[in-house]
Formats: sequence, C-alpha cells, structure tokens
Amino acid sequence: MAHERLTTTLSLLINQYTDAFLKMSRGAIKVLSTFSETRFVDMVDRKLLELENIDADFRKVYEENGSILWNFSIERRIKRRKLEGSFLALQLGESIYLITGQPTEFLNDGLFYLAQKMYPELIMAYITSEEIYEVLGSFSKSVGVELFYTKFVAKKMFGKASTDISFATKREPKEYDPYTEAFREVRSRGLWIDAIRIFSKSAPIEFSISRSGVLKYYRGTFDTYYNFLLSEIWGFYAQRLKRFENRGRRDQPEKEPNPLLMEFDSNVFEDVAVRKQLIKIIGDYDFCSYSVIYGGNPHVYVSIVDRIDNSSFSLRTYGPNSIVIMPQVKSSKAALMRFSKHLLDNFREGTISDFNT
Repeated sequence: MAHERLTTTLSLLINQYTDAFLKMSRGAIKVLSTFSETRFVDMVDRKLLELENIDADFRKVYEENGSILWNFSIERRIKRRKLEGSFLALQLGESIYLITGQPTEFLNDGLFYLAQKMYPELIMAYITSEEIYEVLGSFSKSVGVELFYTKFVAKKMFGKASTDISFATKREPKEYDPYTEAFREVRSRGLWIDAIRIFSKSAPIEFSISRSGVLKYYRGTFDTYYNFLLSEIWGFYAQRLKRFENRGRRDQPEKEPNPLLMEFDSNVFEDVAVRKQLIKIIGDYDFCSYSVIYGGNPHVYVSIVDRIDNSSFSLRTYGPNSIVIMPQVKSSKAALMRFSKHLLDNFREGTISDFNT
C-alpha cells in the first residue's frame, strides 16, 4: 500500500528548503513519519492553547489534490534555554511527514516533543528490523543501485545496545560491505538492527533509517527518498495500524475480545528472571497505569490502562515465547500502537499477529 509519487511542484518546494541545509557542513535532513485523521495545523492550534512553553508560527506553502505543505517555525522554552527552529509539515491524507534540517536537538526536543503532546490524535508508528531489511532491498531494486553500510546500532534483550558491534570496522570505502552483511551478522548473534547508515558508491544517496521510523539523509533529494523509501515504509505502517483497529470489545458484533499475539524467536519466558523483567519494562511505560495479577511465577498477567485515552487491555505470557494482549471494552489503535512499540523497543523484537485459539 504505497502512496502515489510526489508531484513536481511539491518536490521542487521541499527540495528548495532541504538543499540549503544539505550544503552546510555535516548537514542532514531529518524526516519524522506520523499519522492522523485530522489536519496537522488544527491539532497544533489546539495543543498550543494547552502548552505554555512552546509557540509556533506557520503558513501554508502549497495545496494540491488533498496534499498540503506548511512551513513552521517554533520556539520552545526549556528551563534556562530556548530552542528555536523551522520545519516543513507535509500532509498526504492520513500521513504527515515532519521535515527539518535543524540539528538533532531540534528533532528530539522540538518535533518529538510536539508530536508526543498531540497523542493520541497524532500517532508515531514504528518499523521492525526485518521490515527495514525489506525496505532497503526494495529501495536498492527500484533505484537500481547497490547499497553499502558504514555503521549500525544493534539491540539485544531488554532493548540494550550491543556495543561490541555497534559500528562497522573503519575501512577504505572500496572495502565496505553490502548492507545485507550487517543483517546477517546481527542475526547470527540473535540480535536485531535498531538503526543503520547506508550509502551508494554510484549515486548521490546516503541516509540512515531507524526502527523509530526516522529517516536522516545526507545526500540526495526528498522526492527520491519519498517515492522509493518512505512510501514503502508507509505500507508497513498502514498494515500495522489496520491490525490494531477495532480491537475493543465494543467494536465487535458479539462483544467478544479480539486479542493480539506477540511472538519472539526464542523461548525467553522459560527464565523466571525474564518474566519479572517484563513487569519492570511495563512499569517504565510513561503512558499507563497497571496492576499485576500474576508476577512471574508461573507466568505474567498484567492489567493496563492507557492514561491518555483510557484504553484498557491485559497482557499475559503465553507459552515460552509469546505474549497475548487482550483488549477490553475500549482499546484504541493509538494506544495499542504505542504500547507495542514500547515492548519491542525495550523488551525484545517480535512479530504481531491475530491470536487464534
């Protein structure tokens, strides 16, 4: 499920903004992918009434066939410092791309902060390590270039970075390995890639992509990455959002639960210490209240309420390698998306599917 390609006018307008940053020393464009059924500017207008530490000005740059491009400038006061910067917001139906050439601090404390405050109307999705692998393969084939990696960050159990293989060995450019070797290496160690930096030897292509869905590119044009990378990633996002829809009992004709199954590639729950650590990770989730029904012996069973939209669901371990998430009366796709991302980031990467008894 990919978007149509960007129009020529939109491509020119966005590239005009990004080119100035790419010409700077260590310049990079950061793209944050988000989703909403509401116009982005309407959400910002409402949220600014609630937030005293951030101001925003914006103007519509272009609108065509339902595609809208805005130029924003924001100012956020953080203790004794002030964060200022600009970004573009490109809305194409339910997908909203926040595009900036500002430093990483602006991405983290500006765009991420604003997006988090607009939850649950605005959803930040995620992509798995295996989905990154598929996206890179599709990008390589579509653009017609071979892709190599310069560095990657791998994760292990409990979301910890595996520092021993975080970076590719420093070598001459001609000796860099194809990106597939990075995935082969982490798979052989039972790990998964959290972020990877990619380049082409034959085309102006250099970028990094992470499981949080953030694209950073250092060479190239926005339309190239949108048409052949971001649109492919959107396909995975759309599938995931669809899977999380209509899970609450009130959404079911018979008012029966519609549970999800999260499966891992090893028997992690045979270890009682892992089961207890899972409870700690749930407790570290900022957006929920929870109560422990069974605390790890012989299994984990936890009741969870999302504090933002009052969605509720329960979680229990299921066999040696799975978790069942059981939605209650109300379980929004935003709450399920966000909570599942927390587990995959901080516990272990896995796959999510319908639970069939």
